[in-house]
Amino acid sequence: MMVALLSLIIMTISINGFSIMSLFSPVDGKSDFQLSDIYTKVANNRGVSYCSDKVLVVASDNCSREELVRMIDVLNAMHPGAIGVDINFQYPTHDDSYMLSVFDECHNLVLPLIVSYDEGNDEFVKDEWTNSFLTEWLEEEKFSVVNMERYTTWGAVRSFRPFYTIEDERIPSFSVRLASLVDKETTDVFVDRGNESEYINFTSRIIEVITYGDILKQEGTINPNIADKVEGRVVIVGDINNSKDLFPVPHEDKIPGAIIHAYCVDTILEGNYIDSFPEWLNFLLSVVLCYLFMLLHVVVEKYIDNGVDFVIRVVQVLMMCVLYKIGCTLYVNNYYLDVSLVLLMIGSTAFVLDICTGIEHFGKYLMKKYKTYKAVN
Repeated sequence: MMVALLSLIIMTISINGFSIMSLFSPVDGKSDFQLSDIYTKVANNRGVSYCSDKVLVVASDNCSREELVRMIDVLNAMHPGAIGVDINFQYPTHDDSYMLSVFDECHNLVLPLIVSYDEGNDEFVKDEWTNSFLTEWLEEEKFSVVNMERYTTWGAVRSFRPFYTIEDERIPSFSVRLASLVDKETTDVFVDRGNESEYINFTSRIIEVITYGDILKQEGTINPNIADKVEGRVVIVGDINNSKDLFPVPHEDKIPGAIIHAYCVDTILEGNYIDSFPEWLNFLLSVVLCYLFMLLHVVVEKYIDNGVDFVIRVVQVLMMCVLYKIGCTLYVNNYYLDVSLVLLMIGSTAFVLDICTGIEHFGKYLMKKYKTYKAVN
């Protein structure tokens, strides 16, 4: 019991604001690492991948506003399931009549809405300073929240919120709105899960990206070969090389926001949700395996005279490897078991056992010295 307790204490010890657990989890906000990051990288290194047939990204880099509107007009004529524009038209120009006309007639168009978090009131609010002037001209249903969910300012994007509650109004996220326009039934199944936040499934998926030049040729004519790629799919228009719209994700240092939204849409429409095991299960596994490890140590000491430490270390490494393999296998099958606490418990148990054994031997040494001193005197 004492060893298990000491193991837990060691994992939560904080020195100058740094805790051992922060290496494995962003719970304390001072680190940004989760075991799912490794799981995702392992899954993507299997050499098994497929190109999503649900969503397509159109790179809008270096497009003027007029070219962008023209492209959206052409895309709309190709009968996409939905068009999401991940570009914020913050300020008007001298003549935006063409853009307003195209956007108004595009009934499956979704535009960005930016929100900020008011820590004082613990709520989300619309960011009036950065939102588009279009909010004053177009219906509210065309706007959905594009914010990325991160634990820290520079943290990785691993999940997204299906909905944001703003002034008692439930506004869907950009990805949920786009998915619902293409397949409402499938999206409703996703929404009915009722989770405040959902993991993005990045594993073994490739998002196809095309450019303005792929849609419209230099002479302004439409490329007829692109229509089949667009029809029925969610099309997300956004910058790919804009440094202000690049975010770290589990398997890459930085990728464009438009592609992250595409992964979110693909997760919803493919039904590839990642289900997390409850935290209590992780804690229970930690305690049980800790006790089993201690029991093993006692048994080994009883029946093996030499090489006890070596055997214990080998078993320790094997247990950690098995747990890691189980975690990776589950994640590939869309189940996330965060065994970081279990791994720490197993690792720290051997360390604590060494400390306890050292204290025991030191106590025996002192007792022996004391008895010798008493015998002499």
